[in-house]
Amino acid sequence: MLYALIVAVLSLGGAVVPLWFRPGHATLQVYLSLAAGALLGAALFHLLPESSEHIHGSFGLPTVIGIGVVFLLQRYLAPHSHEPLGVLASEHGREQDIAPAEPHHHDARPRPLVTGVVAILALSIHSFFDGVALGAATGGTTADGEALAFAVFLSVLIHKPMDGLSVSVLLLNAGASVKNLCLIQGLYAALVPLGALAFTATRGAVAESSALVGYTLAFSAGTFLAIALTDLLPELHFHSHDRHKLSAALLTGLLVMWLTSWIGHGDSHGQANDHAHAAGTRGSASSPDG
Repeated sequence: MLYALIVAVLSLGGAVVPLWFRPGHATLQVYLSLAAGALLGAALFHLLPESSEHIHGSFGLPTVIGIGVVFLLQRYLAPHSHEPLGVLASEHGREQDIAPAEPHHHDARPRPLVTGVVAILALSIHSFFDGVALGAATGGTTADGEALAFAVFLSVLIHKPMDGLSVSVLLLNAGASVKNLCLIQGLYAALVPLGALAFTATRGAVAESSALVGYTLAFSAGTFLAIALTDLLPELHFHSHDRHKLSAALLTGLLVMWLTSWIGHGDSHGQANDHAHAAGTRGSASSPDG
């Protein structure tokens, strides 16, 4: 629980960065690039490998479903156009120039709110299972078990501020008030301790390999990929004058997630699952039915 609470505090630390340095338009684009890199990295380096451990590589379908859900939400609930204003299709399918073209036109409906909500829900699933991983890793009392626990803690700790920053950026991009942002961030940070408590309350059952967990993680990865590739990154292509800064921010987000995938991962997940199974076994043995 101490590890989980430290992670929650660091998540809030990342969350307040955009509030301390209130972003203008150019700075917000840098934050969005960083968030896009973090979402891509979380999907490719964290969620899909973890999902594969539960469903043995069968993550393709749930990932595609996640991508499809985001696409349909964007398409029907909050469509967004990058077509020039001066080009419209005629009734016969031909294009007609009716006014001077402008480089970028936003639909009046708030697409960032829809994609922001989807991304935050997926990040919340990821955060909850970070807490579960902490609970599973700390199940051992040997020296190897303590080393594993610290490795998993370090992995979660390093990328969690990036997650918190991403949530704030998505909310700011959707026009959320500071009050609502703080409320959502408080709930989001609490998910890590809640995940650790869930592990304890279920005697490790929540961490055991299951198809439901694997499909949920893969679905979340699909939503991350769709939001980063179809919403965040296309926006950044319209800011060619800042391409060096935005590219560096994107690569930074990817690099952080890649590095953290090597800290506390690898064999650590398998060992953590062993601790979880042992905890569940001990719990069954101590129960009346056991």
